[in-house]
Formats: sequence, structure tokens, C-alpha cells
Amino acid sequence: MKNWIEKSRKLVTKAFVFNYSVVEFESPQSGRTFPYDVVELKGDCINIVPQTTDGKFIMVKQFRAASAEIAIEFPAGMVDKNEHVKIAALRELSEETGSKCSEIFQSGFSKTNPALLVSDCYHFIAKGCERIGPQNLDEREEIEIVEYSEQEIDDLIAIGKINHALSISAWYFYKQNK
Repeated sequence: MKNWIEKSRKLVTKAFVFNYSVVEFESPQSGRTFPYDVVELKGDCINIVPQTTDGKFIMVKQFRAASAEIAIEFPAGMVDKNEHVKIAALRELSEETGSKCSEIFQSGFSKTNPALLVSDCYHFIAKGCERIGPQNLDEREEIEIVEYSEQEIDDLIAIGKINHALSISAWYFYKQNK
């Protein structure tokens, strides 16, 4: 199968965290051209599976506007311009949970949603996590910290209580690298 050919791109809007464009691609098989909506986030993202010194996993609960509900997910965030992804992971772990870790490493990588989004997600595992201070949240963030065992996370995913795709993929990479 051959890659499709970009024929045109029209920027429709610039927003707070993304740009939205309509991009026309030509199918090399049929020769037909089709428009696609493309959302380009203004940075890649990271998420972290943080494990405490006593073996629990730190997760956060926060409101998500698109689903209009409180989500249970691993700490995550955007990578700042010119910031290394590992530094972003350490920063977000500290900001969202007030925690530091004794070890952190990248466990995987995924595209956030290649059908619509231009954004990569880097998954990390942080071990030996301990709360050392208060959260340092952005003005839009209201985050509750929760801790679960490995089995509880498996169960919450199985019943759909943890349903954020990037948290589930982070958990997959944790399971492959623990």
C-alpha cells in the first residue's frame, strides 16, 4: 500500500492548545482527493505510571471537558517547547502530585490518535515515588490524587472506570516493562 499524497492544506483556526486545518489528500490507488480534518496539538505529550515506595500506583482524578466527566488517569501533560520529554515527565509528576521519584525511564511511545491528531505521546514509568510537597497546578487544573494497587487498576480498566486511552496505553507499557 502506498502513502497518500497531500494536495492542499488550509488553516481554519488557531486555538489555545491546537491548530485546526482541512487537508486534502489524494489516494494513489483511486486517484480521488478527499478532505480530512487535522488537529495539530502545540506540543507532544507525556504520561507517567508512578509507583510509590510501598508498591501502590499514583493516579489523578480530574474533569475532562470533551467527555464532561471526571476521569481517572495517570499524571500527564504537554511537553513545553524545547523541553526534553523526560524533564517534562518529571515536571508533570511534581506539579500534579507533589511527588519525586528515585528512578524514571521511558517505557513506550504512541500516536495519540493518528486519524485526527498530530501529536506523539511518550510513556514513562517512575519508581520509588514519594510525596515531598504540595501540588503546583495550572489555573485550569483541579486534581485529586488517588492510589491503587496493580489489581485495582486492572479491575478499573476492565469495568471502564479508567477509560482514557493514553492511560491505558501507559499501563500496557508498564506491564511490558515492569
